[in-house]
Amino acid sequence: STRPSTGEHLPLHVDGMSTTAVRQRSGGTMKKAPPAKPDDVLLRVANWLRDPKSSGVTTREAVQYERRVEYFKGTKMVDALLSDKYRAHRGFPVVKNRDGAVALANRLMGAQFFHRSQRIFISSRRWELEMHQGPFEEDGLYTWMHEGSKTRLYVLCGLTLAGALLLCMVQIWPIWMKIGLWWCSVTFLTTFSALCIVRLLLFCV
Repeated sequence: STRPSTGEHLPLHVDGMSTTAVRQRSGGTMKKAPPAKPDDVLLRVANWLRDPKSSGVTTREAVQYERRVEYFKGTKMVDALLSDKYRAHRGFPVVKNRDGAVALANRLMGAQFFHRSQRIFISSRRWELEMHQGPFEEDGLYTWMHEGSKTRLYVLCGLTLAGALLLCMVQIWPIWMKIGLWWCSVTFLTTFSALCIVRLLLFCV
């Protein structure tokens, strides 16, 4: 019998994905190759699709395996990939028809940005999602695994922190900033009080 040479590649299958392991002579241990990074183009497409305001791929919340997830309909993604907003992005894969959109969606699903799901009814009024094997289809439901770009979140967190620090240093503000804060407070309280009085009068009438 022939012995495998050092560095012989042995196919492995982990979680449904094909990986490569290399057998080392020392102790016969197996080393897994590092997972491949997703294609940068697919990542940018996924980030765009993950933003409902930009792409129009609206999501809903549901329970899947005892945790909250966001899911969407396949038709929403196909329509987004065929929209003018998608064509306006340079560097995105060209999509000419619905078959091309479905093919691109299959590539995104293969890169594990989302997976297919189906509804399982627990009772007459309650249902949950569970994973469902199969290709991308327009009439299917899909659960996002990709969280999207976190740039906006980081910016909002930074602005919130800066605003909190600014309020904590109100004692060292210049006089014009203190006067502006006072006028804003008076305006808000006056407007709020007037609205409460109007609502009370309308309720009494």
